[in-house]
Amino acid sequence: MARGDSDGHGQVRAANTKGRFLKWEIADPQGEDPHVLTTLGPVTVMFTLELAQPVRRGAHGVALYNGDRQVIWGWACYDVELMPGIHELAYTFSTLPLKPGPYAWQVSMYAEQTELVDSWDCIPDMIVATENYQHRYDQWNGILNLPTKFEIDSTNKVSK
Repeated sequence: MARGDSDGHGQVRAANTKGRFLKWEIADPQGEDPHVLTTLGPVTVMFTLELAQPVRRGAHGVALYNGDRQVIWGWACYDVELMPGIHELAYTFSTLPLKPGPYAWQVSMYAEQTELVDSWDCIPDMIVATENYQHRYDQWNGILNLPTKFEIDSTNKVSK
């Protein structure tokens, strides 16, 4: 849904004559809700950008924040050349092993590397709803949510 749509996730923002981000979604794997991550496997996140004017020597950035607004991941590319129209910017991760909870994406696009086209705190939040592989006590939880194999090898041999 685009900003301002009546799905309860709308966001009122000033219109930019150059372009704007319209939506974000988990494109693969597709689930019931495109904003809920339910797997630790490969995932593709897609951001839809609408441009009314060309972007030359553009700079595109993306960041993922946790619920405390800590940067979990960030990336940027430069010298982007885009014509007017709809563009889908896709990021494929081999895994996003994040502990369950809410996360927020932020995306931006600049023309001529410094002229803001749009910067968007994506809505709604991404909800990580994977199985929790963390410690049962919050104070021992980290950011990563990695399945782990644990073994104890006990021998009853007595040394002489």
